[in-house]
Amino acid sequence: MTDEQGNLEWEELRLQIEQKAKEIGDIVNILERRRQKLKEINDTNKAVENKRKENLISDLQSKNWYVNMREFMYPKVEVVDDEIVTINGVKYQRVEEPKPQTLFQHLNSFGIVGAEGICNIVRGWLIDNTVIETEDAEKVTFTIHKEQLQTPK
Repeated sequence: MTDEQGNLEWEELRLQIEQKAKEIGDIVNILERRRQKLKEINDTNKAVENKRKENLISDLQSKNWYVNMREFMYPKVEVVDDEIVTINGVKYQRVEEPKPQTLFQHLNSFGIVGAEGICNIVRGWLIDNTVIETEDAEKVTFTIHKEQLQTPK
């Protein structure tokens, strides 16, 4: 074998090695892009899952369900019936909206003597000095001018 032939074989081998190195580099780049894309997909899925949880919490709270936010990390939700739902093995029950306190109850809570008489006075004042906007079996809507709410100085 001549030196020239050896140099050609050596050069051919070097070019093959460079070609393989380039192919390996291309494969590494492809794998890196795929890894990055997979990370983006996972991040998107986590964001979507978190948004779903936030919407579920908001939906439950808007329907008067008691939800402890700290225990609501990764929910396994099971609806037992219209009144009870189980989240992560913890039972939650629908709570009733508190009924508004009557004027009499409010005055009594302050220990005001003669609360019933005061209620009658206020009821009469409302009827005489305000405008009844709407009225049905459960409620009456009044319009009170701001100046009527001012206390004397």
